[in-house]
Amino acid sequence: FWGIAPSSYTQLGSFARLSIPASGSSYASSLQRKSIEQIGRLSGCHTCGSRMLLSMGKSAKFHADHMPPNAVVKQMNDRWFRKMMNITVKQRFFPQCIKCSGIQGGILASATNGIRNSLKSGSKFLRANKIPNLARAGGGKAAYFHGFRFRASHLAGAVVAGNTVYSISPIEVQSGQPQKSKDIESAIEGAAFDALETIIEAIQQITRR
Repeated sequence: FWGIAPSSYTQLGSFARLSIPASGSSYASSLQRKSIEQIGRLSGCHTCGSRMLLSMGKSAKFHADHMPPNAVVKQMNDRWFRKMMNITVKQRFFPQCIKCSGIQGGILASATNGIRNSLKSGSKFLRANKIPNLARAGGGKAAYFHGFRFRASHLAGAVVAGNTVYSISPIEVQSGQPQKSKDIESAIEGAAFDALETIIEAIQQITRR
């Protein structure tokens, strides 16, 4: 479902996988930025899924995106029940490509201006009912739709299917080639685990410091 669902710019994206703890509302440190860069190249932007493979010459391809965004967290923490119970929203850093980061910033800036205008006009009752929900600002028509976008996983599926039926008999096709499929699965799992271990080691180095 998440593979085709629209991805909100102001909530956790459809491609969110790995993340690291955020330092409150502060910007990411240099070590955190390096870790996010590695995660982004492995799992892609959490909003659009891009791994920025074609963006040559750019040293930083991913920003450490606060999730939820700082403006959203401020609005959530200002709610009376959170203040009364002293419950604050926790944030994490997710990789977000430069393009999506810029779009997110524009959406939140526009929504924040809407809040200011709402507070300047109308009665107290009307002001309370007109204040936009920042968490929803990046969804709906503003969301990133990726349902028909070609992804590497589609090519991988075609390769696996072709490899499964190549140079085998009809009887083997009907049986599903269980051993051949298991060999392919083991090779893919091995490569994925190696990449994951590299990311985990980088995250552990950051948390130790």
